[in-house]
Amino acid sequence: CSREYALQVLKAGEKVGMQLCLFFYLSDQAAHGGKQKSPSGWENYSLEETAAALKQHTFETTKYYKDKGLNIDLYEIGNEIDFGITGYSFDTKLYLPGIDIFHDFSTVRQQIWAKEAVLLKAAIEGVKEVDPEAKIILHICTTEWPDLVEAFFQAMIDFEVPYDFAGLSYYPWLKWHPEVPSPSNYLDMSIEAIAKLGKETILCEVSFPSSTTPLLPIHEVTGYPFTLEGQAEWVHDLLRMAEINPHINTVFYFYPDNYIVEDCGAASLFINDEHPKPAI
Repeated sequence: CSREYALQVLKAGEKVGMQLCLFFYLSDQAAHGGKQKSPSGWENYSLEETAAALKQHTFETTKYYKDKGLNIDLYEIGNEIDFGITGYSFDTKLYLPGIDIFHDFSTVRQQIWAKEAVLLKAAIEGVKEVDPEAKIILHICTTEWPDLVEAFFQAMIDFEVPYDFAGLSYYPWLKWHPEVPSPSNYLDMSIEAIAKLGKETILCEVSFPSSTTPLLPIHEVTGYPFTLEGQAEWVHDLLRMAEINPHINTVFYFYPDNYIVEDCGAASLFINDEHPKPAI
């Protein structure tokens, strides 16, 4: 979306008393786990050139919104950035054939995270030149594997990436990699691993569907049927858990308003523009 459109959304949120999170995709298309493409025109940039371009982008964008008088509470640098950003990622320039990225942390650390840290530091520098007190989130999606979660956030500390919160995606009803085992209590374990590093967790993306969809790899969640009532119960229990867990700072629900699309629309919190689901 345009800066102008996002400005109107941020202003609308501020008007009703919401805290604001400025979210940088660091791409000109939707970036997420497994897809971290270079913006158009950046494809042939070196690592150093990409870092300089990112710093300029985050500086100009942050300045634009701060000059409009907005009080930005959080800055999310990238989206689901487990294995790279902005073209320097496992799905593009940093592909590692034959490497088990879910377990070979030493190789991933040397070949991906070290380079990613250069880019993240540059992007954060751009933000902090405008807003020195900015609170930074780094958000990953491999929550199912606590050892990987700990390795990533420890690496960012070791590479001196200045971040405040560790962000996680949490979709217990989705199984993108059923071939890779994970513990049943992986969310608790990942939050605990982050806490041991001295960081609080932000659940940057959570959702639960009120119906099934054949377009996604759905996995049954014990105790929570894919119904309006099941969705409401899951949302209630998750928020209650977050409220009493001292290591969780914030929870963001993913696409609560997007009831139109066929896949993740099942997890929206609205039936239509006028009628919320019971989970609200």
